[in-house]
Amino acid sequence: TDLLFASFAQVMDEIYVDEIVIVDDCSSEKVWEEIKERAKTMPKVKVFRNSINLDCYKNKRRAVELANNEWVILLDSDNVIDPTYLYHIFKNNTRL
Repeated sequence: TDLLFASFAQVMDEIYVDEIVIVDDCSSEKVWEEIKERAKTMPKVKVFRNSINLDCYKNKRRAVELANNEWVILLDSDNVIDPTYLYHIFKNNTRL
């Protein structure tokens, strides 16, 4: 869970980030409980749990389906995103 929360910690408070969707793909009950507890203090974070293991790509698809935005960024818990990444995505967006 440390890697999971570190993956988005640098951008959680950015204005471009409306929500962060975490879909637990049937990890242990202990890990799931830790995810839920840590997410309680993070208003933008929404957590979901699959009832069966969907594996990598179906789990990512589910995350996209659960997101409320038109655009999403997919991350795994071993990736880290920082504000520079968001800057390059949004720097030419005139709608913001």
